[in-house]
Amino acid sequence: MAASFQRFQTSGFSSTTSDNGNTEADGYDNSTALATASYRVNDALAARSLPAALHPARTLLP
Repeated sequence: MAASFQRFQTSGFSSTTSDNGNTEADGYDNSTALATASYRVNDALAARSLPAALHPARTLLP
């Protein structure tokens, strides 16, 4: 069995000036979990699961 977890987060930045009234940072948040399993019955027969993944992501808007 194998499993992994990754997390990526940024606080973002404003791509326009405050002159336009757009000062929000527009950050990003992503967490990913991945799991897979396999079982070898013998040299001729093995079973492997398809990877199962969870990818909740969101843009952090004020």
